[in-house]
Amino acid sequence: MLFSQLSKQVEIKIQECIDILKVKVPQFDTSIIPIPEYTIKGTTAGRVTYWVNPDTSCDSFILKFNQQLLKENGLEFIEKTVPHELGHIVDLSLHGKKKQYRTHGKNWKAIMNILGSEGTRCHSYDTSSVQQSRKTKTRYIYRCECESKMFHHITKQRHKKISSGMVRCACKLCKATIQSTGKSGHTNEKCLFSWWNERKLARCCQRISS
Repeated sequence: MLFSQLSKQVEIKIQECIDILKVKVPQFDTSIIPIPEYTIKGTTAGRVTYWVNPDTSCDSFILKFNQQLLKENGLEFIEKTVPHELGHIVDLSLHGKKKQYRTHGKNWKAIMNILGSEGTRCHSYDTSSVQQSRKTKTRYIYRCECESKMFHHITKQRHKKISSGMVRCACKLCKATIQSTGKSGHTNEKCLFSWWNERKLARCCQRISS
C-alpha cells in the first residue's frame, strides 16, 4: 500500500478514536489532537510532545509517526501505534499535571481499553531496516594534533554548529581544537572530544576581565 493511502487510513483511525472519546471521555477536548507528522527516524514508532502554551495556558501537542515503520507494518501499525499515541495525548491532557504521573500507568491503560487497543508499552515490529539506516549515518571527519593522527567522526548536527561558530570542539587527548578535513563518510566509530559553547566562554572572559 502506498504511503498516501496509509496516511489516509491513519486519519480515518484518528477520527474513529475521536468519535469514541467524545462519547466515553467527554471531559477531554478532542480539538487539541494535532495533524500527525511523519518525521521520526530509527526504531521509534510514534511520539507525542506535550507542553503548556504560556500565552494561552492551554495544552499543546505534536504527534509524530515513523513513516518507514508505517509502510512496513501497515494496518498493524495503524491499529496499535495510532491509538497508543492518541492515548498519551488524552492521558497527558487529563492527568499530566499530577506529581505522580506515569507515562504508561493505569490511566493510560484505561484509555487504551476504551479505544479497544492493547495497553502494551513497546512495539514488536521488525526494525532491521531502520536500524541499518541508523548505522550508516554520515559522519564528518575532523583531525587534531595527536601523534597517532587520530580522526574524529562528527555528526551532521554538530558539524553545522562548528561550521557556524556556535561551538568549538577539542580532542580529549591532545586538547587541540579539531579541524575539518573537508571529508565525510559512513562510520560507527565514536569520537573522543569535548566541546564548549562559545557564548559561555565569552561570558567567562568578561567576568575575568571585570
